[in-house]
Amino acid sequence: FGLFETGNVAKRAAAEIRGRQPDWFVAATRSMTSEAE
Repeated sequence: FGLFETGNVAKRAAAEIRGRQPDWFVAATRSMTSEAE
């Protein structure tokens, strides 16, 4: 589990992890914003 500043940074991290751990499931995703403000 990781939190990243931008989507591009998350995608690069996911690619790096996949390269090091090819048997792991890795996905870069976006979190949802809260509707209650």
